[in-house]
Amino acid sequence: HNNHGTGILVTSGSTGIVVSGNAANFNAEGWRRNANGIDVTSAGNTVLRNVTHDNEDSGIQFYPGGNDNLAALNVTYDNGDHGIDDLNVTGGRLISNTVYRNCTTGINVEGTSGNYLVYNNLAADNAVYPAYNGIACSRRAGNIGIWDSAPASTTVDHNLVWLTTRGTMYAFGTTYTSLAAMRTATHQEGHGVQADPRFVSPSTWNLRIGAGSAAIDRGHSGVSGAQPTDILGRPRVDDPAAGNTFAEGPRRYDDLGAYEFQR
Repeated sequence: HNNHGTGILVTSGSTGIVVSGNAANFNAEGWRRNANGIDVTSAGNTVLRNVTHDNEDSGIQFYPGGNDNLAALNVTYDNGDHGIDDLNVTGGRLISNTVYRNCTTGINVEGTSGNYLVYNNLAADNAVYPAYNGIACSRRAGNIGIWDSAPASTTVDHNLVWLTTRGTMYAFGTTYTSLAAMRTATHQEGHGVQADPRFVSPSTWNLRIGAGSAAIDRGHSGVSGAQPTDILGRPRVDDPAAGNTFAEGPRRYDDLGAYEFQR
Protein backbone atom coordinates (compact mmCIF):
# COMPACT_ATOMS: atom_id res chain seq x y z
CA HIS A 1 0.00 0.00 0.00
CA ASN A 2 0.96 3.65 -0.48
CA ASN A 3 3.62 2.85 -3.04
CA HIS A 4 4.79 5.35 -5.65
CA GLY A 5 3.70 2.92 -8.37
CA THR A 6 2.00 -0.47 -8.58
CA GLY A 7 1.54 -2.42 -5.35
CA ILE A 8 2.23 -5.93 -6.70
CA LEU A 9 3.81 -6.58 -10.11
CA VAL A 10 4.12 -9.94 -11.91
CA THR A 11 6.27 -9.52 -15.02
CA SER A 12 9.44 -10.50 -16.93
CA GLY A 13 8.44 -14.05 -17.85
CA SER A 14 7.16 -15.00 -14.40
CA THR A 15 4.66 -17.85 -14.74
CA GLY A 16 2.81 -20.19 -12.41
CA ILE A 17 2.67 -17.45 -9.77
CA VAL A 18 -0.27 -17.30 -7.35
CA VAL A 19 -0.97 -13.85 -5.93
CA SER A 20 -3.41 -14.63 -3.13
CA GLY A 21 -4.86 -13.08 0.01
CA ASN A 22 -3.35 -9.61 -0.33
CA ALA A 23 -4.66 -6.11 0.23
CA ALA A 24 -3.32 -3.65 -2.36
CA ASN A 25 -4.50 -0.08 -1.89
CA PHE A 26 -3.62 3.63 -2.00
CA ASN A 27 -0.91 3.14 -4.61
CA ALA A 28 -0.32 6.27 -6.68
CA GLU A 29 2.33 8.11 -8.64
CA GLY A 30 0.48 11.29 -7.87
CA TRP A 31 0.58 12.91 -11.28
CA ARG A 32 -0.72 10.42 -13.82
CA ARG A 33 -3.01 7.38 -13.82
CA ASN A 34 -0.32 4.69 -13.73
CA ALA A 35 -0.32 2.93 -10.34
CA ASN A 36 -2.37 -0.26 -10.00
CA GLY A 37 -3.09 -2.47 -7.04
CA ILE A 38 -1.93 -5.61 -8.88
CA ASP A 39 -0.38 -5.53 -12.37
CA VAL A 40 0.28 -8.70 -14.39
CA THR A 41 2.21 -8.60 -17.68
CA SER A 42 3.27 -12.24 -17.82
CA ALA A 43 1.34 -15.37 -18.80
CA GLY A 44 -0.12 -18.26 -16.84
CA ASN A 45 -0.62 -16.79 -13.37
CA THR A 46 -3.45 -16.68 -10.83
CA VAL A 47 -4.76 -13.62 -8.95
CA LEU A 48 -6.97 -15.02 -6.20
CA ARG A 49 -8.77 -13.70 -3.10
CA ASN A 50 -7.26 -10.20 -3.07
CA VAL A 51 -8.83 -6.90 -2.06
CA THR A 52 -7.76 -3.87 -4.10
CA HIS A 53 -9.11 -0.36 -3.61
CA ASP A 54 -8.25 3.34 -3.80
CA ASN A 55 -5.49 2.85 -6.34
CA GLU A 56 -4.73 5.65 -8.80
CA ASP A 57 -5.18 3.33 -11.80
CA SER A 58 -7.01 -0.02 -11.88
CA GLY A 59 -7.42 -2.40 -8.98
CA ILE A 60 -6.16 -5.38 -11.02
CA GLN A 61 -4.61 -5.04 -14.46
CA PHE A 62 -3.60 -7.53 -17.16
CA TYR A 63 -1.58 -5.83 -19.88
CA PRO A 64 0.36 -7.07 -22.96
CA GLY A 65 2.16 -10.30 -22.13
CA GLY A 66 -0.42 -11.18 -19.47
CA ASN A 67 -2.19 -13.91 -21.43
CA ASP A 68 -3.98 -16.97 -20.02
CA ASN A 69 -4.30 -15.62 -16.49
CA LEU A 70 -7.05 -16.29 -13.95
CA ALA A 71 -8.59 -13.65 -11.68
CA ALA A 72 -11.03 -15.18 -9.20
CA LEU A 73 -12.69 -14.21 -5.91
CA ASN A 74 -11.19 -10.73 -5.83
CA VAL A 75 -12.91 -7.65 -4.40
CA THR A 76 -11.99 -4.39 -6.11
CA TYR A 77 -13.57 -1.00 -5.51
CA ASP A 78 -13.10 2.78 -5.62
CA ASN A 79 -10.14 2.69 -8.01
CA GLY A 80 -9.23 5.56 -10.34
CA ASP A 81 -9.69 3.51 -13.51
CA HIS A 82 -11.19 0.00 -13.78
CA GLY A 83 -11.82 -2.65 -11.17
CA ILE A 84 -10.26 -5.30 -13.43
CA ASP A 85 -8.63 -4.11 -16.67
CA ASP A 86 -7.60 -6.35 -19.59
CA LEU A 87 -5.87 -4.73 -22.58
CA ASN A 88 -4.39 -6.59 -25.58
CA VAL A 89 -4.34 -9.95 -23.79
CA THR A 90 -5.93 -13.30 -24.62
CA GLY A 91 -7.21 -16.41 -22.89
CA GLY A 92 -8.10 -14.80 -19.59
CA ARG A 93 -10.68 -16.00 -17.08
CA LEU A 94 -12.47 -13.53 -14.81
CA ILE A 95 -14.49 -15.62 -12.38
CA SER A 96 -16.49 -14.73 -9.24
CA ASN A 97 -15.13 -11.25 -8.57
CA THR A 98 -16.94 -8.41 -6.79
CA VAL A 99 -16.34 -5.13 -8.62
CA TYR A 100 -17.94 -2.00 -7.17
CA ARG A 101 -17.96 1.74 -7.77
CA ASN A 102 -14.78 2.11 -9.81
CA CYS A 103 -14.19 5.24 -11.88
CA THR A 104 -14.63 3.61 -15.30
CA THR A 105 -15.84 0.24 -16.63
CA GLY A 106 -15.81 -2.21 -13.72
CA ILE A 107 -14.68 -5.29 -15.65
CA ASN A 108 -12.95 -4.14 -18.83
CA VAL A 109 -11.74 -6.30 -21.76
CA GLU A 110 -10.56 -4.24 -24.71
CA GLY A 111 -8.13 -3.69 -27.56
CA THR A 112 -6.96 -6.90 -29.25
CA SER A 113 -8.05 -9.00 -26.25
CA GLY A 114 -10.09 -12.14 -26.87
CA ASN A 115 -10.91 -15.73 -25.90
CA TYR A 116 -12.07 -14.55 -22.48
CA LEU A 117 -14.46 -16.16 -20.01
CA VAL A 118 -16.30 -13.66 -17.78
CA TYR A 119 -18.53 -15.62 -15.38
CA ASN A 120 -20.10 -15.44 -11.92
CA ASN A 121 -19.06 -11.83 -11.27
CA LEU A 122 -20.95 -9.16 -9.38
CA ALA A 123 -20.44 -5.68 -10.87
CA ALA A 124 -22.37 -2.70 -9.52
CA ASP A 125 -22.31 1.10 -9.74
CA ASN A 126 -19.20 1.31 -11.90
CA ALA A 127 -18.51 4.43 -14.02
CA VAL A 128 -21.44 6.41 -12.60
CA TYR A 129 -20.06 7.97 -9.40
CA PRO A 130 -16.79 9.76 -8.57
CA ALA A 131 -14.26 7.26 -7.30
CA TYR A 132 -10.60 7.52 -6.30
CA ASN A 133 -9.95 10.97 -4.77
CA GLY A 134 -13.34 12.13 -5.99
CA ILE A 135 -12.46 11.78 -9.69
CA ALA A 136 -15.46 11.90 -12.02
CA CYS A 137 -14.56 9.85 -15.09
CA SER A 138 -15.94 10.41 -18.58
CA ARG A 139 -14.26 7.56 -20.43
CA ARG A 140 -15.58 4.09 -21.28
CA ALA A 141 -18.49 3.20 -19.03
CA GLY A 142 -20.42 0.15 -17.86
CA ASN A 143 -20.36 -2.43 -15.13
CA ILE A 144 -18.94 -4.94 -17.61
CA GLY A 145 -17.41 -3.78 -20.89
CA ILE A 146 -16.27 -6.09 -23.69
CA TRP A 147 -14.92 -3.81 -26.41
CA ASP A 148 -13.11 -3.62 -29.76
CA SER A 149 -12.19 -7.10 -31.08
CA ALA A 150 -13.00 -8.89 -27.81
CA PRO A 151 -16.74 -9.66 -28.30
CA ALA A 152 -16.17 -12.09 -31.18
CA SER A 153 -14.42 -14.65 -28.97
CA THR A 154 -15.51 -13.74 -25.43
CA THR A 155 -18.24 -15.48 -23.45
CA VAL A 156 -20.07 -13.69 -20.64
CA ASP A 157 -22.69 -15.37 -18.46
CA HIS A 158 -23.97 -15.77 -14.89
CA ASN A 159 -23.00 -12.18 -14.01
CA LEU A 160 -25.01 -9.76 -11.86
CA VAL A 161 -25.01 -6.08 -12.86
CA TRP A 162 -26.70 -3.16 -11.13
CA LEU A 163 -26.82 0.63 -11.08
CA THR A 164 -28.40 2.88 -8.47
CA THR A 165 -28.44 5.77 -10.93
CA ARG A 166 -28.80 6.19 -14.67
CA GLY A 167 -25.85 5.05 -16.78
CA THR A 168 -24.40 2.36 -19.02
CA MET A 169 -25.22 -1.06 -17.63
CA TYR A 170 -23.23 -3.22 -20.02
CA ALA A 171 -21.09 -3.01 -23.13
CA PHE A 172 -20.62 -5.84 -25.58
CA GLY A 173 -19.31 -4.09 -28.66
CA THR A 174 -22.22 -1.66 -28.25
CA THR A 175 -23.34 -0.05 -25.00
CA TYR A 176 -26.64 -0.94 -23.34
CA THR A 177 -28.63 0.63 -20.53
CA SER A 178 -30.12 -2.73 -19.50
CA LEU A 179 -29.03 -6.34 -19.35
CA ALA A 180 -32.20 -7.35 -21.19
CA ALA A 181 -31.27 -5.18 -24.19
CA MET A 182 -27.76 -6.59 -24.22
CA ARG A 183 -29.03 -10.18 -24.06
CA THR A 184 -31.50 -9.62 -26.90
CA ALA A 185 -28.86 -8.09 -29.15
CA THR A 186 -25.98 -10.50 -28.43
CA HIS A 187 -27.55 -13.72 -27.06
CA GLN A 188 -24.99 -13.55 -24.25
CA GLU A 189 -25.77 -13.56 -20.50
CA GLY A 190 -28.54 -16.13 -20.75
CA HIS A 191 -28.23 -16.74 -16.99
CA GLY A 192 -27.22 -13.20 -16.00
CA VAL A 193 -29.31 -10.88 -13.89
CA GLN A 194 -29.81 -7.15 -13.41
CA ALA A 195 -30.73 -6.77 -9.75
CA ASP A 196 -29.75 -5.12 -6.49
CA PRO A 197 -26.96 -7.26 -4.97
CA ARG A 198 -28.10 -6.25 -1.48
CA PHE A 199 -24.66 -5.49 -0.13
CA VAL A 200 -24.51 -5.58 3.66
CA SER A 201 -23.11 -2.03 3.95
CA PRO A 202 -21.82 -0.48 0.73
CA SER A 203 -21.23 2.89 2.42
CA THR A 204 -18.56 1.22 4.58
CA TRP A 205 -17.36 -1.04 1.74
CA ASN A 206 -18.80 -4.18 3.30
CA LEU A 207 -19.62 -5.91 0.02
CA ARG A 208 -20.89 -9.21 1.36
CA ILE A 209 -24.32 -10.06 -0.01
CA GLY A 210 -27.36 -10.13 2.25
CA ALA A 211 -30.46 -12.31 2.45
CA GLY A 212 -32.62 -12.19 -0.64
CA SER A 213 -29.82 -11.14 -2.97
CA ALA A 214 -30.28 -12.25 -6.58
CA ALA A 215 -26.62 -13.31 -6.49
CA ILE A 216 -27.41 -16.27 -4.23
CA ASP A 217 -27.36 -19.76 -5.80
CA ARG A 218 -26.99 -18.44 -9.35
CA GLY A 219 -23.42 -19.31 -10.39
CA HIS A 220 -21.85 -21.81 -12.78
CA SER A 221 -19.70 -24.07 -10.61
CA GLY A 222 -18.36 -25.97 -13.62
CA VAL A 223 -16.80 -23.05 -15.51
CA SER A 224 -13.01 -23.12 -15.69
CA GLY A 225 -11.59 -21.27 -12.69
CA ALA A 226 -14.63 -21.63 -10.42
CA GLN A 227 -13.62 -22.15 -6.78
CA PRO A 228 -15.19 -24.51 -4.19
CA THR A 229 -14.89 -21.88 -1.44
CA ASP A 230 -15.28 -18.09 -1.32
CA ILE A 231 -12.80 -15.27 -0.67
CA LEU A 232 -12.85 -16.06 3.05
CA GLY A 233 -12.40 -19.80 2.53
CA ARG A 234 -16.01 -20.56 3.45
CA PRO A 235 -17.69 -23.51 1.69
CA ARG A 236 -20.44 -23.16 -0.89
CA VAL A 237 -23.85 -23.67 0.69
CA ASP A 238 -27.32 -24.13 -0.73
CA ASP A 239 -29.64 -21.43 0.60
CA PRO A 240 -33.11 -23.02 1.02
CA ALA A 241 -34.72 -19.61 0.50
CA ALA A 242 -33.22 -19.17 -2.97
CA GLY A 243 -34.19 -20.96 -6.12
CA ASN A 244 -31.46 -22.68 -8.11
CA THR A 245 -33.17 -22.27 -11.48
CA PHE A 246 -30.35 -20.35 -13.15
CA ALA A 247 -27.40 -22.19 -11.58
CA GLU A 248 -25.28 -24.63 -13.57
CA GLY A 249 -22.49 -27.11 -12.91
CA PRO A 250 -21.91 -29.90 -10.39
CA ARG A 251 -22.91 -27.57 -7.50
CA ARG A 252 -26.09 -25.73 -8.39
CA TYR A 253 -25.79 -23.25 -5.54
CA ASP A 254 -22.60 -21.21 -5.95
CA ASP A 255 -23.22 -17.50 -5.32
CA LEU A 256 -22.10 -14.72 -7.64
CA GLY A 257 -19.23 -12.47 -6.64
CA ALA A 258 -16.46 -13.12 -4.15
CA TYR A 259 -18.62 -13.80 -1.07
CA GLU A 260 -20.82 -16.81 -0.37
CA PHE A 261 -23.94 -15.94 1.62
CA GLN A 262 -24.11 -17.83 4.91
CA ARG A 263 -27.10 -17.78 7.23
